[in-house]
Amino acid sequence: MRFTIDFGFISDKHRLKNNNEFKKIDDRSTTFYEDDMIFSNYLDAQKYAENYAESHKTIKYTNFLGNIVEGELSTNSAGSGIVSLEIVSHRIEKPTEELFSFNDVKELLLHGDDSCNNSLVIDENGKLLLIEFNMVKDSFYAVRHETFAANNGYVGNKNISDDFIRSVYISMLDGWESHLHSHQSVYVDLHITADEESLINNISELIKKI
Repeated sequence: MRFTIDFGFISDKHRLKNNNEFKKIDDRSTTFYEDDMIFSNYLDAQKYAENYAESHKTIKYTNFLGNIVEGELSTNSAGSGIVSLEIVSHRIEKPTEELFSFNDVKELLLHGDDSCNNSLVIDENGKLLLIEFNMVKDSFYAVRHETFAANNGYVGNKNISDDFIRSVYISMLDGWESHLHSHQSVYVDLHITADEESLINNISELIKKI
């Protein structure tokens, strides 16, 4: 994965360049350019964005109307007059892990520790992991499921139903497909209805295109 620092909206996108200045770009979905400031580590990009916002305070830029406007830089807030810096991810390599299965999800949930808040995630290589919630902020994850709150029997419970596990499995497949399409980190919950076979086929086709 590679990471850039962006801000803006659909028709008004800007990216930090190697000269440490932001420049308007045409597309940020999966593309990066030779003059972009590119990071190989998510946390490095995040720290740089925080330092940039702290040192520059404000920024002037040309909006989609062609007007020069000024906004207050931030990495953790949004609103009128706020320019929120965003870490944008770009996938440049195929995932190295085989696609996870229903049984992989089941094994992780059955053997989890219910005494803490848990997050089911997929890393950039496609590896499925069950980690403590407080570890999520320490790295980039391609997909993160909604948190399994402690002491609720969502993990480490031999009586977890297969229907519940299948719902989690389908949600994670859906999130992985979305990530492979957008390259961005995706958050999912249980309120997803999708066809398993279609998701697996789509995932296979998206990986071929990388």
